[in-house]
Amino acid sequence: MKLRSTFWVFGFLFVVAAVFLIGTGVSLIETPATMKLKKADQRRVRDLDHIDRTIMGYYKTNGHLPNSLGDLQETTSRKLTLTDPETNAEYPYGVLSDRRYEICAAFNLSNIGSGAGQGMFGMKEWQHKAGDECFEIEVEADKD
Repeated sequence: MKLRSTFWVFGFLFVVAAVFLIGTGVSLIETPATMKLKKADQRRVRDLDHIDRTIMGYYKTNGHLPNSLGDLQETTSRKLTLTDPETNAEYPYGVLSDRRYEICAAFNLSNIGSGAGQGMFGMKEWQHKAGDECFEIEVEADKD
């Protein structure tokens, strides 16, 4: 009798542990829809970083910021993606001062606290919340 009750206790604990582990595992797996949203956001970050580096080169060559992203595209041999991967709308850009500009994007998900967009491989930090996010950037002055 005692062996049978011990068997049921261990069986019950095994089932509870299995359900817990399966539930935890399923909750950690991203859905295809979430993966698609995350991939689009990663593309936006790459686009913004590429645009930023091209603006820095433009400034060093011309001594001023481009008036528009279209002006930037016309003066570079780089292949720039100036439009959002989902909406195809041009990323909003504006000159704020002689050396400061703003570039914006609409993100699907927040990457704050996720470790994503934290300046890897020479990139700036592109931490963003979900929704519209604008980045104010100052170009570095020449160190002659």
